[in-house]
Parts: sequence; C-alpha cells; structure tokens
Amino acid sequence: GEYALALSRYKNALDIDPDSHVVHNNVALCAIKLRQWPVAMDHADTVLKLTGGKDAKAWYRRGTVFLETDMSPLAAFYDFKQANALEPSDNNIKR
Repeated sequence: GEYALALSRYKNALDIDPDSHVVHNNVALCAIKLRQWPVAMDHADTVLKLTGGKDAKAWYRRGTVFLETDMSPLAAFYDFKQANALEPSDNNIKR
C-alpha cells in the first residue's frame, strides 16, 4: 500500500487536530507497516493517553511494536491481553 503517503497525510492532519485519537491510531498503523517502530510506539502511547486506555487498537499496535522489536515480549502479552479484553469479538486482534 501507499503507507508512506498516508503517514505523511495523517501527520498533516495532526497539525489541524493534534488531539484526534483516530488520526494518532492511523499514524501508528502506517508506522507499523513501514517498520518505523519509535513512531508507532509514540502514537499508540498518545492514543492510550487521550482515551484513558480505552482503545483496543492502540493496545494492539503498541503490543505489536513490543513484539516486533523484541523490546519486551511480556509487555506485548500484556498489551494484547488489554486489547482483547476491550474488544473480545474483534477478529483482527489476535488472542
């Protein structure tokens, strides 16, 4: 896909609405697809702060960064568990 272009456009959208958890989530997704782990982690963390930890996709995306970077498999497990608890019927969130 055109993840690099999408990432650029989502970052521009944050200039207009820096507190949009939806846009931060989309930045995190694009960054994961582009393997830009620090960017993905930063934006997933921002979503969790903006939503008070109530966003399953952000937990899942942050867990993906922990797992893909071997930063902390235990933290990845915790984040995936949080995502599943919030959205147990979401088939995109692996159990």
